[in-house]
Amino acid sequence: MKKLDNLLQKYKALTYNTPVLHGLYTSLVCTPVSMIPLKAHMEMIFGSNNIVEWDSIDEAQYFLEKSKDLWNSTIDILRNKWKYVPLTYSDELDNPIIEDWITGFAIGMHAIPSFWQILLDNPTHHELLNPIITLYNRDNLPSALLRSSEFESLTRAECIKLIQVNIPAVYDFYDTYRHIWNERFMSGYKTGRNEPCPCGSGKKYKKCCMDITFN
Repeated sequence: MKKLDNLLQKYKALTYNTPVLHGLYTSLVCTPVSMIPLKAHMEMIFGSNNIVEWDSIDEAQYFLEKSKDLWNSTIDILRNKWKYVPLTYSDELDNPIIEDWITGFAIGMHAIPSFWQILLDNPTHHELLNPIITLYNRDNLPSALLRSSEFESLTRAECIKLIQVNIPAVYDFYDTYRHIWNERFMSGYKTGRNEPCPCGSGKKYKKCCMDITFN
């Protein structure tokens, strides 16, 4: 992971190391919008005001190849219901440093908060995000997430264990929305700006997913 880390840090990415990138990809893969234009994809990684000018073609190719591998492996693990483990580094006591992964996951939550609101508003599944929100700096969360969230008193160790269990459950929760989205996309139907967003958020398309997904 170090070579990919070096590139992310060299070009001042918001996802400053591989665990952060893995958290972002996990967040995006869980939602119905798993097909994202390259421009929006790169803006989530490097920031909307950070135009990356690679020093070499080899650097660009390496980054695209490794990030694609990480994206595809995340999809494969969740789609095939294999054991999910967040990518982390460890401290001197060999404890996982989960905060980097959570930072990346939060970047994905910020990018498409309407999707996460669907889960947070669900009376039987909203607690799936509790371990992530508990460990994340709540001052940085979108206000919409805070209003609907219920926080439990969880220890750090409990949160890390629950994340491994809850992420596949979050992915499964969005299956219905994913099928609706994919059917709409594969049919070639172009959602109008003022039509309901196919993600199921209840918002108009222009105020939800229009700017981050394929038309």
